Amino acid sequence: MRNLLSRVQTNIGRQLLLNDLVATIETDFEEYGRVVDTAPAWHDKRVAPTDPDHNTLGPKNAYWVAIRDNEGEVVSCGAQRIWPKTRLVDLINSGRFLYDGTKDAGQDSLHLFTEGLGHIEGNIAYCGGGWVHPKVRGKAMATMCIMLAQAKMLQDFDVDYCFSMVRPDFIENGMSLRAYRYYHMDFGATLWRAEMGERIDFWVLHNSRADLMREMTLWVNTSE
Repeated sequence: MRNLLSRVQTNIGRQLLLNDLVATIETDFEEYGRVVDTAPAWHDKRVAPTDPDHNTLGPKNAYWVAIRDNEGEVVSCGAQRIWPKTRLVDLINSGRFLYDGTKDAGQDSLHLFTEGLGHIEGNIAYCGGGWVHPKVRGKAMATMCIMLAQAKMLQDFDVDYCFSMVRPDFIENGMSLRAYRYYHMDFGATLWRAEMGERIDFWVLHNSRADLMREMTLWVNTSE
């Protein structure tokens, strides 16, 4: 695991430079909040455990990947949250997934209906809040954001599982495997947004540590 992050970051950096872009790993979630609030075509602003208005976030439990153009504008990003020695089902059912209890809770609630997630426990990490600016779509930005994020969670947080949640259309169009690189998918989570009176159904995507390491081999074996 030693030097995994630097090796992946170097190889992804080379790919990004072809488009005059650069990736950084950041922990200022107030800045992340500003990015997502002003991002065009963003569907689910701040509906995640990476919302700094309702959670205490910093280097010990969260980070986000930013890809910037040559003017410093964020053109793609994704956020990560880590819980050590936690069981995913308990995390969601207790309400701690959206709100960690350190700040005022919001009105949204997440309900889990699938029975296929009981084995996901240990050091677990959420990947979400992913966004790609229309001007760089089709250039594998989402994939590179996720690979860089997963290299850090493996090296620095020793994760056992990584998970995310997506709407059904992401399953139907193949994005969950093709771009996000998740191998396991279970349908059965519903987000209730009380203020808006809106119900959103999700698939829960998840990869084991072995799955994550499989993906890392694609980015650490690039010739020097």
